[in-house]
Amino acid sequence: MYLDVTEHPRLAFGTIAAIGLFIAFSPEEEVLYTSVDKCLASGVYPKACQAASEDASQHHLATAPKFRNMVACEMEYGAGNCSELRQNLNSNNATGTSVFAPSPAGFVMPRSIENFADYSEYRRRQQNSKSGSSGAMSAYRKRNGDLVTPDVSASEQNGGSFGGGPGGALVSDVKTLNAKTNVKGRGGFGGHSFSGS
Repeated sequence: MYLDVTEHPRLAFGTIAAIGLFIAFSPEEEVLYTSVDKCLASGVYPKACQAASEDASQHHLATAPKFRNMVACEMEYGAGNCSELRQNLNSNNATGTSVFAPSPAGFVMPRSIENFADYSEYRRRQQNSKSGSSGAMSAYRKRNGDLVTPDVSASEQNGGSFGGGPGGALVSDVKTLNAKTNVKGRGGFGGHSFSGS
């Protein structure tokens, strides 16, 4: 039994409108690039890959999860995955004391970005949102394998400065990220992506 849309044009229009809204407001699939070379290998325009990597580096300095000592950082992010981060580069800590942060696993941006114009538009959307980012974001791999990004909105609600968090954490609000890892295949039938989660 099929629905004759000539008998129910409002139903057909409503269905089309609902599908359009769903697509328009669905979150974009994000891809984790572990390096600029991996980004380039996926077919993204070189200038977009380079800008995304630079934006993610700035994002890391400003919003990385921070810990008072190496042990606390490695308890959450694994042995050998943390380093000292001089905080005089960050305006949230005027004392210039060192803290420890996980090393980024790479940078994350939407799968749909192919060229610099796409990336510039994404950057503008990020700047106008409350994401705390102005482009690609750094991602971190936790000890348990979860991929996370800093949750800037939660950090701002908790004071946004270097306070005393649990287990030696200074700023550790993160959110789990469900990004595809490695490179994406471009092209028609047979294209693929590898999910690392």
